[in-house]
Amino acid sequence: MAELKPFRGLMYDTEKIKDLKAVLAPPYDVISNEEREVYYCNSEWNIIRLILGKESPKDNERNNKYTRARDFLNRAIQNRVIIGDEKPAFYLYEQEYYLNGSRKRRLGLLTLVKAEKYEKGIVLPHEKTLKKPKEDQIKLTKIAKTFGNPIFGIYVDSRNTITSILEVESKKTPLLDFEDANEIKHRLWRITDSGRVEKIVREMKDKRIYIADGHHRYETTLECKLDYAFMMLVSTEDSGLKILAAHRAVRGVKNLNIDRLEKELLKYFDVEIFHFDRENEVEQKNKLFRRLDENRKKHSFGMFFDSRYYWLTLKDVSLLEKLITEKMSNARREIDAVILHSVIIEKILGVTDVNENVAFIKDRNEVVKLVHSGEYQLALFLNPPTVNELINVANNNERMPQKSTYFYPKPLSGLVMYKVE
Repeated sequence: MAELKPFRGLMYDTEKIKDLKAVLAPPYDVISNEEREVYYCNSEWNIIRLILGKESPKDNERNNKYTRARDFLNRAIQNRVIIGDEKPAFYLYEQEYYLNGSRKRRLGLLTLVKAEKYEKGIVLPHEKTLKKPKEDQIKLTKIAKTFGNPIFGIYVDSRNTITSILEVESKKTPLLDFEDANEIKHRLWRITDSGRVEKIVREMKDKRIYIADGHHRYETTLECKLDYAFMMLVSTEDSGLKILAAHRAVRGVKNLNIDRLEKELLKYFDVEIFHFDRENEVEQKNKLFRRLDENRKKHSFGMFFDSRYYWLTLKDVSLLEKLITEKMSNARREIDAVILHSVIIEKILGVTDVNENVAFIKDRNEVVKLVHSGEYQLALFLNPPTVNELINVANNNERMPQKSTYFYPKPLSGLVMYKVE
């Protein structure tokens, strides 16, 4: 099914760039405007200039953020700041990190994957894409012809046949080995042994690939009629494969008041309220967060509005029949993000323009700050889906709401790049 191909990667020359942290960045879609400024200041060669360039009022067809991205890359190559490998290879990418006090390790295979339409059932999505970000990626790809960050895909390898090959490779001396500002360790190896390359290609032929992150970039690959997509593939059996929740801050709710809100919530949820004042808000907030962490198998949610935190548990899944008129499988109805959007955001709050009125944020405390600041009206907290839930939805040719998952950690932009040949 999946067809893999080695490629000649582009990488920063560590002889000229002594500190890789100064030139690398996260994927473009998790970088705020403020963070973009920091990456711009870190180095004149920072990859931000390729993946998320600045716009200017003077932009025109000949000079714009896309042409500047192309010119930046060309300058970097001409100055040999960025160099290309002479021979095609697979690349093994290890990330070591701590989550909730526990050490984790994840192995990813950087490769080209034959770009197939979703209908073929070889590469499958799990989330909806947005028109504007995809248009942006298409323009960038057509002009710069380079991907600075891989699409993140997962595959089922229950016998660990591919993982066993990667584990052998990881015992060798790495090509790169460094720790970033978030205390995540990154290591990189080339895999050039023809026997191992051929075995990986052979073992992947009977597997499906599920897009974890990078739906816009994969669909850009298809729209641009490219033969191959640049991907990082991780086994679903990898103990370091972790999904975090993307919590919601909501605005644009008309006539929002506590009495009406609580009356509507009680129609669908068992509701527990944690009242707070200035002295005990942290205590009540942490109480809610502990409740959320301890109830991962229920359709339960947290909410913050005014001077109250709420613990909400869906009374009866059958209530969804009246609310969700769209035909969908039981697998999709079981996803907490589907329930949260259908019942709370759309039905109770009446918010339909999600792109304009909902912010998706990994850090729960940051969501609370946005509400306290008055920028948003209320906060919603949820647990992430499991990997199996994601796969079940994808296998049914369905999509979750956008930002239903936050795979952590993100692969770095600029570590290995792919220039379309």
